[in-house]
Amino acid sequence: MKTALKKMDKLLLIAVLFLILIGGWMMSWVSVYNSNSKEHYSAARSYCLTQIPQYKNLPDSVQKQKMVACIKTSDAQEASEFYCSINNCNDRYFKLHIRNIFIALFGMSVCFLLPILFWRKMAPFIFLLAFVLLIVVLVIPAQGGFTAKSWLPVPILGLFQPSEGMKLALAFYAALWISQKESTISTFKGGFAPYLAIVAIAVGPVMVQPDYGSSIILIAIASSMFFIGGASIMHMILSLGLIFGIGGIAYMSFDYIQRRFDTFLNPELASAEDSYQIDQAHISLGNGGLTGGFNTTESFGFLPEIQGDMIFAATGEYWGFLGMILLVGIYIFITIRGIRIAYNAQSKFEKLLAVGIVSWFASQTLINMMVVTGLFPLTGITLPLLSYGGTSMLITLSAIGVLLKISASIYEKENKAIVNRRRKRRAFVSTSYAGSRSLR
Repeated sequence: MKTALKKMDKLLLIAVLFLILIGGWMMSWVSVYNSNSKEHYSAARSYCLTQIPQYKNLPDSVQKQKMVACIKTSDAQEASEFYCSINNCNDRYFKLHIRNIFIALFGMSVCFLLPILFWRKMAPFIFLLAFVLLIVVLVIPAQGGFTAKSWLPVPILGLFQPSEGMKLALAFYAALWISQKESTISTFKGGFAPYLAIVAIAVGPVMVQPDYGSSIILIAIASSMFFIGGASIMHMILSLGLIFGIGGIAYMSFDYIQRRFDTFLNPELASAEDSYQIDQAHISLGNGGLTGGFNTTESFGFLPEIQGDMIFAATGEYWGFLGMILLVGIYIFITIRGIRIAYNAQSKFEKLLAVGIVSWFASQTLINMMVVTGLFPLTGITLPLLSYGGTSMLITLSAIGVLLKISASIYEKENKAIVNRRRKRRAFVSTSYAGSRSLR
């Protein structure tokens, strides 16, 4: 245990913890307005629940209408103002974010302490569990007031997003499967076709939710691992064609995807509603200038999801262009450390697993930043380790824990090899010395 802690990639760990600190600091600023609004709404809703018990036996649609009407009344608003006058209503998201960080750090520690052999053995079961959760989330009603079926109610965490869990589950199972198919991975029947079925099992339910952002990340994980695992170039080209084909089907099938791509390709023709979030993100980036400042405007309700998907825009407003360059540099540094771990991994399984985790981290970071800067269609994926989101933080840090374990195993095996060479040299010297004495 002590050896593993000493030999893991400390620079990677420091960079990750530094990003978490930046995220916590940013959350204390950018989430104030939304926290206040959410707490006022919750307080008003609680007041209404106590005032209209007679509506509990009415149909859900009628209850909703009564609740909406009640929340808008002056009595409900006065009740919420009184509640916030005696309670701090400005740090709701900050407190939840700090709680999520501690839970995620615990998850990272557990993943680091478990041996790689455990993950190799458990990979099929983890993948199966992730798939079952994705099916369950499609069966139950949408949670949290969202239209997409992406969340499950879970104690402590609140809402759990199974698509985030599938990212790590796919990395585990794909690493195991590809490492066992070295001799047939470049063939169509033994490699490409069955692997395509595995990817379809992982991506299909996520697309149906619908969540095309997470689908893109899952495809990036699967593609990078398949390529490094020894796939033929022709199969990779065929995969690219299939991806574009599925993307075309999704474009035709889901209205919100169509609107987002149309807004991206023809922003001048987009409606004010469709382009609002991206327009506000660009205003936020422009407000930051070169060095940023704290006289911000976008954190006061103008930029939707500022503490979540759009936190990179908030970083640009607070820190300016130079701060964004620093943040990008940290993400690049973490990616390079991850690539180094993957390159030096001792086994095929560890190498592929590290590739999956690094490609997931890098692709999600890149796409989030491209969305904020207008270089990619709007999609709801978090910026790793910075955005608000309990599931994202937990699964990402758990993956980092596995990556740190792989880095520790590299040095442990190198140390063992060094010790064995030293023992052999000592044995040779000892034998040679004994032989020379007998000759005398």
